[in-house]
Amino acid sequence: MIKLKLYTSHCPKCIVIKNILDDKKIEYEVIDEENVYLPLAQENGILSMPFAEVDGKLIGDNKLQQWINDN
Repeated sequence: MIKLKLYTSHCPKCIVIKNILDDKKIEYEVIDEENVYLPLAQENGILSMPFAEVDGKLIGDNKLQQWINDN
């Protein structure tokens, strides 16, 4: 089973991604604590929200949309 953690600031783009995940019935865990997602984003060169961790691999928002479409 795929484990997806969605790092979100509840911005409009984040809400759209959450709605798409819900529509596709993809299970995910929401991480919305700045003290968790900001350092992780900075360490990995992620510049925009949302981003996700899928099976231990970080995916930025552009590739996240592609991943969702493929699954």
